[in-house]
Amino acid sequence: MGRREAFGRVLTIQELNRDLTTIARVVVHPRYRTIGLGIKLVKDTLPLVNKPYVEMIAVMAKYNSFAEKAGMKRILESKPNPAVLEAVEKLRKLGFNPVFLSSEKYNMHQLWTLRAVSQVKAILKELSKSVGIYRKRLLSGHKAYYTHKEFCKHVEGADVKKLGKMLRILGFLTQTKVYLSWESPTV
Repeated sequence: MGRREAFGRVLTIQELNRDLTTIARVVVHPRYRTIGLGIKLVKDTLPLVNKPYVEMIAVMAKYNSFAEKAGMKRILESKPNPAVLEAVEKLRKLGFNPVFLSSEKYNMHQLWTLRAVSQVKAILKELSKSVGIYRKRLLSGHKAYYTHKEFCKHVEGADVKKLGKMLRILGFLTQTKVYLSWESPTV
């Protein structure tokens, strides 16, 4: 979505391979944060990639504008799907704290403590019915696409560990992501 907004169209696979590279992650040791090191790393690296365009999708960019300060342009913020937020709200009502969903250990503990396995399975199956695009991601599956029926079969057979992992992924789906782009001055 952000890439289409940045370029005004869908790029061909040839254009993607030839013209675009991605910053996957920028990590600065906590001791060296707040001194502009992230900005410097990105700013100094962008011209060295030998590609006309660089993109980055980052949750952190919503809270810290280091990529923009390094010369990248904020293109789009993607909000979480309302059905995902609804599923998380149902989990909250069961006793899950949405803030801790990114921890598999926490999720497994809550599943045991709350005796909520069947309710969580029902929530995941309901989510699959309304938004199929997340089935593969939630299952960490190898198939290109899972039908609702296939997804439900996997959820029914899932143990507490697998459900804990699925809830962790669901927690990530609640995050707002920012798409940023940089264009080489020589383009």
